[in-house]
Amino acid sequence: MTEFFKKFPTVSYANSVAKNIMARVNVTQLALKTRQAYYSYDMEEGERVDTISYNYYDNPDYFWLIALANQVIDPYYDFAISYDQLNSVIDMKYGSIQAANRKILYFINSWLTDDSNISTAAYDALPGGKEYQDTPWDSTSLSANLKKYWAPDIGANGRIIGYVRKQEDWTITTNKTVQCTLSSSATFTVGERLIQSSTVIATVEYSSGTTLIVKHVDDTIALTTVRGEDSGVTATVTAVNTLVQNIPDAEMIYWSPVTAFEHEHKINQAKRSIKLLDNRFAQQATTELKRLLK
Repeated sequence: MTEFFKKFPTVSYANSVAKNIMARVNVTQLALKTRQAYYSYDMEEGERVDTISYNYYDNPDYFWLIALANQVIDPYYDFAISYDQLNSVIDMKYGSIQAANRKILYFINSWLTDDSNISTAAYDALPGGKEYQDTPWDSTSLSANLKKYWAPDIGANGRIIGYVRKQEDWTITTNKTVQCTLSSSATFTVGERLIQSSTVIATVEYSSGTTLIVKHVDDTIALTTVRGEDSGVTATVTAVNTLVQNIPDAEMIYWSPVTAFEHEHKINQAKRSIKLLDNRFAQQATTELKRLLK
C-alpha cells in the first residue's frame, strides 16, 4: 500500500503539503475492460492480500491493484479475514459468539441441502397450481403451494422424467409473526428467544403488559407456557392471533433459519472469491493510475 499512496497528488492543507487521499479512480478507467485480462482466485484461510500480491506480481505493493480490481474500499474488512479474526468481529458486533448463534436474521429456501427428487406423479399430487410455480410465496393466501419448490428433470428424449429441488435463492425476514395474549402482565426482553418445554419456539419482537408479539415462530409446538431465555420471565399464553404469515406452515420444510453467526461467515466466505488482473498488465495499470491521479 506504501507505493500506492506515492502516486496520489499533493495538496496544500492547513499550511502543510499532504497527499490527497480523497482522489479516486475506477478500474474501468484504466482501459482494462476485457474479461480476459482477469482470472478468478479463491483466497485460502488466513491468506493475506499482500502475500497474494507478492506471489503473483513479485511485489507486495500491488495490494492496491488487487483492491482496485475488486472495488475494495476498506482493506481490512472488504477482503476475507481469518476464521479467528471474523469470530472476534462477530463477538464485538453481537455481544458474543453464543448470542450470534442464537439470533435469527432471516429464512432461506433450503435447496442447497436437499438433493432429493420426486416422480411426476408425486409432483402432480402436490398442492399448488402451476400458475404460482415461479412465485417465492403467495402473499394473498395462506394455502400451501409446494409445486414452486420443484423444477422439471428433463431426460435424454426431452421429456420430463421427474422433478428436483428448484435452485432459487429466496430469502424472507421471518416466517410468521403472532400476537399472544398473556394471563398476567409480564415483561420480556426484545430480541430474546422464547423457550417452551426446552425448545426454542420464537423470538420476542414486542412486550408490554399482557401483550406479547413474537416472530420466527415454530408452529410444531402450540404456545402455552413460555419462558424468556435471557430474562427468565415466565408467562401463560391464553390466546394467539396471527399478524403476518409469510410462509405457510406446510411449506416450512423447504426453509431454514439463518443465524447472525452463519450470515457473517457466509459473507466472509463469499469475499474469498476475488479476481486478479493479469500480471502482464500490472505495469500498464500503474502507469495509467499515475496519469489519472495527476
